[in-house]
Amino acid sequence: MRDNAAVSDAVRLTQRLVALPSEASDPTARYEGGPEAGVLEALRSAFEADGVGCELQPVLPGRSNLIARVPSPGRPKLLISGHMDTVSARGMDDPFSGTLRDGRIRGRGACDDKGPIAMVVASLLALRRRDEEPSFDVTFAATVDEEQSMAGSAELAKKLGRFDLCVALEPTLLRPVHAHKGFCRLSVVTRGTARHSAEPARGRNAILEMMPVIRDIEEYGARLAAVTDPELGHGTLAVTGIRGGTAINIIPDRCELQVDVRILPEVPPDDVRRDIENLCGRRAEVRSIHAASGMRSALSGPAWQSLQDALRTGGIDPAPGAVHYCTDCSHLRRLGPCVVWGPGDIGQAHSHDEFIAEDQIRAGCEILMNFLSGANAD
Repeated sequence: MRDNAAVSDAVRLTQRLVALPSEASDPTARYEGGPEAGVLEALRSAFEADGVGCELQPVLPGRSNLIARVPSPGRPKLLISGHMDTVSARGMDDPFSGTLRDGRIRGRGACDDKGPIAMVVASLLALRRRDEEPSFDVTFAATVDEEQSMAGSAELAKKLGRFDLCVALEPTLLRPVHAHKGFCRLSVVTRGTARHSAEPARGRNAILEMMPVIRDIEEYGARLAAVTDPELGHGTLAVTGIRGGTAINIIPDRCELQVDVRILPEVPPDDVRRDIENLCGRRAEVRSIHAASGMRSALSGPAWQSLQDALRTGGIDPAPGAVHYCTDCSHLRRLGPCVVWGPGDIGQAHSHDEFIAEDQIRAGCEILMNFLSGANAD
């Protein structure tokens, strides 16, 4: 189903959303309210201009999910979810321009996740303007803080009932994804005794105390990597940060390590935390920063079949694949089968030259409208 107006609306909305900074960490812009406040208001305005009411779900101080419903009672329940926040724009040139040049919309969040969100909003509203009732009972949700704690999707999962299919928006080049890794992010702290560096033997150096801990953590990572999954490969462990010492002439009394562990769907994050706690013993304190389960969804049922049909019509292989990154499905998977899908290339996400191709938005709109309208039904 081709709808040039929907594509134009999706492109314009993408540009507008990119121009609204929503960095979840290390922000380069100043905010009134939470980081996602501007994006939330733009989405609410777009829905309410077409008579679709929105609900705000408080999650964190000053930060709320947006929920909009396009109901078709009695039909399969479809959740479409995307996240409003982005990673930091630090290091980018003109990150919030949203310019369209050479067929690409550029700026922080263009593909992760503002282009995919704009595609869905424009497609839903285009069908509504045609007075076409979707073939599904649709709930659209825009969540907060996906890039950090996933608190938005955790809170969303508390509110929603079961669904027949969830489409979680991420830049997958329009290929469906049914499995991804989870993560466990930890802080590991060793303690020492501060003394003048001219007499190091009188102190206890927290950095030196950390060195055997790092070795043991790396060995644990090697054991994780020994278990291989045919779709996702193996788990990984990376030491991503270390801080210790206050001055060059003081023996450090504290050293902190940051550890990022990526785990297969069958590995509970709490198990990883306990393993590292046991490994460290009394040598170090271990604190969980953020954790999320992996996802492996058994896709079936009429809604998934309809999406596969729309993908085939759009020239996309409908066989679901797997990715190494994590998504809001970590929490939403408990309520029904989930597929990660959307326009754009994950290779551009978080980069200093983030963009989304206009052709991807166009193809995504066509696939989505065919799916939502049941155009491929027998």
